[in-house]
Amino acid sequence: MSQRQVIEALRARPEILAVNLHSALGRFPPQPAAGDDQPGRLPDLPRYLRAFDFAVSAAGYNSFHELAQSELPTLVVVQMTAEMDDQGARARHAEAAGWAIDASGIAAAELPAAIDRITDPEAQRAMRFNARRQPLGNGAGDAAALVAAFAR
Repeated sequence: MSQRQVIEALRARPEILAVNLHSALGRFPPQPAAGDDQPGRLPDLPRYLRAFDFAVSAAGYNSFHELAQSELPTLVVVQMTAEMDDQGARARHAEAAGWAIDASGIAAAELPAAIDRITDPEAQRAMRFNARRQPLGNGAGDAAALVAAFAR
């Protein structure tokens, strides 16, 4: 399942306003989805995530943590290329934790049911609650403790 397929499936539903945004930090220029003139780039994207009901995202390190910390229900589309780390593990973890849907195993015929789930207000409430319970942190305290230990 590709992110483009999911976006196109979302846009086929008139009750959903799909917005194709990309972080300004992205390495690769975004590719327009069907109906896009130009995908939007938004500096400091995490700051605006709570304006949305849900997200469709890759499971890259930054995106994964930004979405989890924003408590945004997410349909995770895994990108499997040689230069990527194990996005599949993150997607499986997010689904097991209950704040995301791992789309890597979803067949095209199952996509409407996944979209029904990610757009369901009750499912979204549960996903937000589950994301809130995740002990994510930002690693700053752990890094400081390591530096302090080495400095002794």
